[in-house]
Amino acid sequence: MSRAKKVTTSKKKVPSPVKSLANVSEDNRWRARDDLRTLQTALEIKADKSRINAAQKEAQSQIQALSKVKETK
Repeated sequence: MSRAKKVTTSKKKVPSPVKSLANVSEDNRWRARDDLRTLQTALEIKADKSRINAAQKEAQSQIQALSKVKETK
C-alpha cells in the first residue's frame, strides 16, 4: 500500500495596505470636496422647480418598480 504525500502550500505573508497620515488626510479632503459639490448640486436642484418635480416623478416611478419586485416574492 502506498502512502499519500502530504501537500503543503506556501504561506506567504501578504502585507496589508497601510495608509500614511498624508494619504488619509488627502482622502478626507477629497471626500469633503466631493460632498461640497453634492450639496451645491442639491441646492441648485431644490431651487429649480422643474428639476425637483422631475426628480420626484422619477422617484415615484422607481418606487412603483421596486414594489413590483417585492410582490413577486
